[in-house]
Amino acid sequence: MTRHYWMGGHRTYEQDRFFESSLDKDRWQKGDSPDDWDACWYTGMPDPEFFRNVGPERKINHIPGNNALTVKSRLYQSLLTLRDRVSLQDSGHAGLTDRLQFFPRVYSMPGDYHAFQQEVLDEPSKRWILKPKNAARAQVRVAALCCGRW
Repeated sequence: MTRHYWMGGHRTYEQDRFFESSLDKDRWQKGDSPDDWDACWYTGMPDPEFFRNVGPERKINHIPGNNALTVKSRLYQSLLTLRDRVSLQDSGHAGLTDRLQFFPRVYSMPGDYHAFQQEVLDEPSKRWILKPKNAARAQVRVAALCCGRW
């Protein structure tokens, strides 16, 4: 049985080539329209109404609202919120709160620039990872993660 795929969003040739090369050509053909697909590869997040087309036989490469876990700066905020809430409920026992110390401090630019600059001045021996927003796309915004000493 031949199935159809469709690609949407703001894609590049390299992204299309990567997705298409992973498919078995005997089983998959490119669909003719945004309505003609069994599998959809969408770059970016589709509009919410697009998810009405998803079901047991139709798959898409996104889960609505997952950016709280998949965007590094949002994941940091989610973990920080969790740690703060647990700390309030922990009543000084510190067991679970201590276990939530595993993630590094994140500085999201440009909003955290001055705090990051001060941290670098205060701890010049620390090493940092600078991560462009949205993977390796060339954008000015970065998140800085403290990696400790190397």
